[in-house]
Amino acid sequence: MEELTAEQKKALGKRQKLEYYTLFKSPEEVAEIYKEVGQVDMSAHALCYACRFRGIEWVKVLVEGGASFDYNREEVKFPNRPYIWYKIDFSLGMLRFSKTIKRSFYAQGNLHNWCFPDPYKLEKANKTIEVLPLEKRLECFDYLVTVADKVSFDPQMFFYNAVISNNMDMVKALRERGIDLPEQKKTMVTKPDKETANDWYEFTWHLKLMSDDEFYSVADCLLEITGADALKYTDGVFYDIMRHRFGNPEFFKYIVTHFDQKKMNKTEIMREIIDRDAIPCLPVCEEIGWLSMNRRRDEIIKHATEKKKTEAIAWLMDFKNRTADFAAEREKAEKKMMRELNADPNSIGEMKKIWTYKKQEDGTLVITSYKGSATVVTIPEKIGKDTVTAIGECALAGGSPKAAEKHIEVRRKITKIIIPDTIKRIDACAFLKCFSLTEINIPDGITEISDETFMYCEKLKSIKLPESVTKIGDGAFSHCESLKSAELSESITIIGDNAFSHCERLEKLNIPNNVTEIGTFAFFACARVKSFDIPALVKSIGKGAFSHCESITELRLPRGITEIGDNMLAYCFNLKSVEIPDTVETIGEYAFLCCEEIKRIELPDSVTNIMVYAFRNCPKLETVTLPSSVKQIKNWTHSGQKPDTVFDESPNVTAIVEPKSYAERYCKRNEIPYKYAEI
Repeated sequence: MEELTAEQKKALGKRQKLEYYTLFKSPEEVAEIYKEVGQVDMSAHALCYACRFRGIEWVKVLVEGGASFDYNREEVKFPNRPYIWYKIDFSLGMLRFSKTIKRSFYAQGNLHNWCFPDPYKLEKANKTIEVLPLEKRLECFDYLVTVADKVSFDPQMFFYNAVISNNMDMVKALRERGIDLPEQKKTMVTKPDKETANDWYEFTWHLKLMSDDEFYSVADCLLEITGADALKYTDGVFYDIMRHRFGNPEFFKYIVTHFDQKKMNKTEIMREIIDRDAIPCLPVCEEIGWLSMNRRRDEIIKHATEKKKTEAIAWLMDFKNRTADFAAEREKAEKKMMRELNADPNSIGEMKKIWTYKKQEDGTLVITSYKGSATVVTIPEKIGKDTVTAIGECALAGGSPKAAEKHIEVRRKITKIIIPDTIKRIDACAFLKCFSLTEINIPDGITEISDETFMYCEKLKSIKLPESVTKIGDGAFSHCESLKSAELSESITIIGDNAFSHCERLEKLNIPNNVTEIGTFAFFACARVKSFDIPALVKSIGKGAFSHCESITELRLPRGITEIGDNMLAYCFNLKSVEIPDTVETIGEYAFLCCEEIKRIELPDSVTNIMVYAFRNCPKLETVTLPSSVKQIKNWTHSGQKPDTVFDESPNVTAIVEPKSYAERYCKRNEIPYKYAEI
């Protein structure tokens, strides 16, 4: 991890002193210390403290001294938090905290409580601190408006964040002051607009974090402020993120009456309702007219029948009997049947209606796009006289930027794909975001499951790979959240980065005996897998490979690996034992973070380096054997504070060391209990 330079340490000390005085000293003392330390490169933090905890006198002193919410993200190094992905708006400290505000403050979910005083440390120091009441924070707001340019404060963006965090008392007060939303945000929540696409994605994630009541409150407020008839709705972002809540009839009715219904994929939403057995939502569909089209109604009945949803079938058939004109529907169906009988399904003309394809150098064809309407899809063996041997990149993907929206909608409904034996290559992302796919075959002859081939195939429950497959690419099965079993061929030698990450229902997985390389985060969050038999041939295991595998209780690492990488076993809450081979030289950062059940760890004589927080937050850890081969153990250092050791928040650990070794000196220096190894 990157070390701070002497200059950076000096700058860090200055701003920490300013922050401390802001929290615990008088305005006069803050003014004096500001004169003493001079210019502070990161005064936003102290200014945030003043607005949230202290009051207008402290804010004025800081602003007069040169404090600002602006700072250079590239130059500022935060203690203990080097991975800040985007610039943080510290003026949000004036708001009541909620999950949405925390998302705005914290670039990563694990940045826990870092930008405000740590309550635990304050308690140890016998200090308490309370958030200011609303009227005091409003005094700070009113003053900051008068110096907005000087301190880089944007009242309109602050107002927007107050709205989306459901700080309605603050919203009311700001509206009384004439503060309004930025025009860009008004456009973002009400109109289709490519320029605000990233903001819309982030806004939708904010909505996901809210409770239903918070959601209604924020949406009602935005409708009132913008004066719009309905808020914006997008099938590709809003529905994908919020679809899990559409089974709640109250929430569903609110969405269809307060968001732009014209943009909703009504058939897809009703299928989701059927799949979730959310029968109380069907009367809402009837009420708003979604079942008035005969074709759509019959598609939904067919889907319910295929899924064997008897309660939904009963309701839908009752609806049909109450509303249908059977004579008119029969006449229309007969005309459609005659048109289909007159078409030749095997003609090249008909194939071109369904498939886009191109000829390869060897004269065979590669499928480049699916344009059909069927949800059970058979890849053709031939088109005309030419053999189809490959499925191209994103060819059937439900998330391809090159495909028309109507084709994307169909692909997301595909339930089964039949691949002929003529296919020898499947390119990257071929079936990406085929959300409804439950069944597919991989023919013998395929040598690689390419990058992101099945990513986000959320309903795929099992997969069997033929012996011809030798490599699983990056993200190949990532986020296949229904995948329970994966039968891998013994020919596989490489399992790529994120190959099975977030396969949350995966219960059993065989790692083939010929695998030599396991990629970064390869099995991240495979929370139900209870054991991994890692083959002896494996020479490389990437960072975080088994992180968040909460069910594993023991692990035997193969002889040949030289490093337990960063986060490799982090959050393996039930891990009780691990066998580390005598080829390992480095224990990476956070390697055993939050391994809550492990009691003993024996490091072999080959280990020379132990990185920061390697054994952090292991509450039951009793002993760690530190061999004489260890030459370096890295602490987290803070300017003016006691460093955090590799055993930080592991209160019961005793190190086992050799006399006069580096490990013994480390334990003495850091006041870590230790004892000598038994001879």
